[in-house]
Amino acid sequence: MLEGSCLCGDVAWRVNGPVSPVESCHCSRCRKSSGSAFLPMLAVKPRDFRFLRGEDRVQVFRLPVLRRPPGYTRPFCSRCGSPVPLLDPAAPILEIPAGTIDGDPTPPAAIIESERRRTPLTGDTNFLFDDCPICRLLAEDGGGITLVEVGSGGSLAAALLGEGPAADRFVAGSFAAPRFEELRQLLNPLPRPWNPAAATAEKTTRLAEAAASRTGSLWMMAVGEVQEDEVGMRYVDVVLKRRDAPAEHQRVELRGTGEYSRVRLTTLLLDCLRRRLRR
Repeated sequence: MLEGSCLCGDVAWRVNGPVSPVESCHCSRCRKSSGSAFLPMLAVKPRDFRFLRGEDRVQVFRLPVLRRPPGYTRPFCSRCGSPVPLLDPAAPILEIPAGTIDGDPTPPAAIIESERRRTPLTGDTNFLFDDCPICRLLAEDGGGITLVEVGSGGSLAAALLGEGPAADRFVAGSFAAPRFEELRQLLNPLPRPWNPAAATAEKTTRLAEAAASRTGSLWMMAVGEVQEDEVGMRYVDVVLKRRDAPAEHQRVELRGTGEYSRVRLTTLLLDCLRRRLRR
């Protein structure tokens, strides 16, 4: 259990569930929002979070979208101005400003130890947020999945294959390379001519289609090269498609550095896939 509050104490909250490691965002908006060189945050599942008091005190300052939705939001206590969590039950994760935690903001040692035991092969922190194996959802849907990874470096395939021996039946193929060009060469010949000047999302889709055509899988998921927007935020384009449905595109922001950045990205990708399979 984890509890926190704002500076004046009017807003207080509790988490009864797993908590991610602390991550720090260095984008320009988070720096200005925190008044520091970075903004440290923790992630939890919305279902594990509740306000103890003061939810009516929470107000939100919003900035417009820079390139793609959503825009920037800064929830705060209307009395003291402290940053506070903003509960959205429909969101995959809820981010909590680490400085609002009452006591030591370090996550429980048991959670950290669990991550160390499971990294790097068996799914990283996806167990923190959802206990339903993706391979079970694929089995219920009656098909397998092909994975194409550039920006995620093969970690998505490692997470799925780590679900157990039966996972081999549902991961129809896995293709990974450090850049688009290497992946294109790996998948040659492509069904259609390759355009090096095409947008990142289009190239990601093309490579995913080429890989899925080789394996004949019902599903495909592709993660593009790491990009950077005009404010310095790193992100990857993600394409998820069922054979008989239009492709779905999503931009996933990369936060933190090193191992935690990779773990967070894998967690969000798995969550995206679970939500789509449950429709």
